[in-house]
Order: sequence, then C-alpha cells, then structure tokens
Amino acid sequence: MLQAFKEIPSDKETTTDKDESDTDLSVESVDVDDADHDSQSKADISEDEELSEYDETDDDDGNFYIGRDIETRWRKTQIAPRAKTRGKNNVKKIPGPTSHARDAATKLEAYLKIMDIDIDDEIVKCTNKYMQGIRHKFARECRCTETSRSEIMALLGLLYLIGTRKGHHINVRELWMADGTGVQILTACMSYNCFLFLLWCICFDDLQRRPGRRQTDKLAQICTILDIFVKNCQQCYNTSEFTTIDEMLHPFRGRCSFI
Repeated sequence: MLQAFKEIPSDKETTTDKDESDTDLSVESVDVDDADHDSQSKADISEDEELSEYDETDDDDGNFYIGRDIETRWRKTQIAPRAKTRGKNNVKKIPGPTSHARDAATKLEAYLKIMDIDIDDEIVKCTNKYMQGIRHKFARECRCTETSRSEIMALLGLLYLIGTRKGHHINVRELWMADGTGVQILTACMSYNCFLFLLWCICFDDLQRRPGRRQTDKLAQICTILDIFVKNCQQCYNTSEFTTIDEMLHPFRGRCSFI
C-alpha cells in the first residue's frame, strides 16, 4: 500500500506538470498566432501602401470610371496640363461680339456697325466726283445728277436683296418687270434706269490719284473702303483661339493682277 501511494503523484506535481504543459502549448500557440498576425499585418500594410500610392497618383475619390478589365480607370475630369502655356496661345480677349456691337437691337443697326456711315460717305464723295467728269457726255445734264447717302444705301440694299433671291445671273430687266414676274420691292425703291446708272457711275476712290497709288498698292481701287471695313470688323468682333482661315473661290473673269 505504501508503495502504491508513493507512485501516485501528488496534486501539486500534477498541477505543476499540467501548468508547464499548458504554458508550453500556450507559448507555441501564441507564437503561431503572432506569426500569422504579423504576416497578415504586413500584407495589409503592403495593400494599404499600394492603395495610398494609387490614391496619390490617381486621386482615388470616386472621380473615375472603372474599365471592363476592372483595372483600367478613366478619369471623369481632364487632368490640368503641367506644361506652361505659350504666351502666343494665351487668350486675352473674350471671343464673341464686343461692347461696341452688343448694343445693336435691329438688323439695320447691326449692319451699320460694319458698313457704317463713313463708308457710305466715301462712296458718295468719289461717285459724285466721277459724275462731274462725265456730265458733259449727256445731252441733258439732269440725267446725271449727283447722288446722296440714302440713294447709295438703297443701292447696296437692292444688291443684297438680289443676291438673296439668287438673281445675280438673271437679266436685270426681268427683275424690274411690272407684269407680276418681277420683284415688286425693286420697282418701289428706284427705277430700272436709275439702278443701271448708279452701277455704272459708282466709284470707291479718286480716279485722278489712282495711277500713282497703283504703283505701291494693288488694291488702290478699294483701299480706302477696305481699310474702314477691316477696322469695323475688328471693333465689332473678337475671334477665339479656334479660328481657322480657309479659302473661298468666287467666279471672276476680269483682269486682276493679284488673283
């Protein structure tokens, strides 16, 4: 009996052995858990770093579309260019009508912004000067009376109207027919003979000084009118950076050295 009691371990020994075994197991289990946790945390850190790098580069704030491959991302907004814009490409004026032309309320006011009174007065002055030189050719001088600003404006208006009606290839007499086939507003504005006479006498420069100006300017016939017209266009409208220059060919059979 005494020998049996000696072989049976005491409670303290069993508890200590159990504690030691438990502590060993716990230590091993803790070591395994720490290793797994460390690897998982490292993976999480690496993923976070990749996301942070992606965020820094692509500004990952939902401002993009995801492609079909679930990797490509398309921005919804355009990336601002990093390169400095060249000075010649900077737009310093707002494109569109200027303040000089915005106050035009009617079509006539808009027309006079470009074809202003100065152009009409210049045409009247040059035309009357030409009429004075050819008046002696008429048997009756009353048929060669001087023109006025209103008459020249009416002539330009009729030419615009004939152009809109596609009548530039039609015989002028057919446009003034009184049998209902002509254009009624033409006969109400001026007579057929007056229209042809003004077209024959209209002049845009001084004929006496034209030979001297032709030596230096190939546009001597319309130089004064053209300069005023270009200045009015520049004052009434600002072009944008997308403006392009294209060519336009018009039918012309006369002699011109700069075609």
